[in-house]
This record gives sequence, C-alpha cells and structure tokens, in this order.
Amino acid sequence: MIQHLGNASQFICSRWSRVFEKLGRSKATAKMNTSLIIGLVCFLANFSLGSTLQCYKCMDYSGRCSDVQDCSYQDACLSLNERGGKTIRKCIRYTDCDNARLTQMFPSVSGFTYRCCSSNLCNASPGTMISRSFLGLLAPLLVFWCSLI
Repeated sequence: MIQHLGNASQFICSRWSRVFEKLGRSKATAKMNTSLIIGLVCFLANFSLGSTLQCYKCMDYSGRCSDVQDCSYQDACLSLNERGGKTIRKCIRYTDCDNARLTQMFPSVSGFTYRCCSSNLCNASPGTMISRSFLGLLAPLLVFWCSLI
C-alpha cells in the first residue's frame, strides 16, 4: 500500500508541477505551489466547513455503528458503554454530559462508562478512530514527500 501511495503522490506532484511550469514558474516554485495545493485539498477534505455536527447513532451490542445523524440542536456526540456490552451512540447537549444527568436520561442502563466529544463523528468505535487519525497524519507526509520530489 505504501508503494502504491508513493506512486500516486509522485504522479500528482509531477502533474501539478508541469502545470505551474507551463505558467512560467520555476521548478522550485512549481514544487512549492504543488505542495501548497495538495495541503489545502487535504485540509479541506479533513474539515467540513459550515455544516452541523455529525455523530454516529446506534444502540446495539455489536459496537459497530454506521448510521450518521446530523445534530441540529445538540453540540456533542455521546458514546455510552453499558456493563452488559450494550453501546449507545448519539447526539447530545454537552451540558448533559455528566454522570447524574446520563443516569436520568438512561434509567434502564445500570453501570456505564461514557465519553462526550464535539467534533464530527468523534463517537466512533476505537478502531475507526485510529484509522481516521492515521489518514490525518498521512496527508502532511504526502505534502512533505511532494516537496522532496
């Protein structure tokens, strides 16, 4: 996969460099502009501008969740894990993210751990969060690689 990624980034970098060179830029300036464009695209791909918060929404024992909910009136995502293995993920008001309030909201759930967060899809399962973090780290490496080519 790394080899494939390297070939793809090299192709993208060389394409953009040729475009800038045709516009009369030097090779060094073309590489810098290419890196800048790729960095901007990666930045915009990671952050959605002007949209409402999105959270995963599910209530099951598998821990896997693919339904996404737009949080129109809430400002946080909840991931609540019951001792028996049930997982609840949903939108919530951040002010409701305390043990006493969650106990009132979920009276049938006994003994739980919870986590509230306020970025898009932050209430994913731990495995999903690691892969998104990996992609976030990969983007700057791609830009750096382009600047070296």
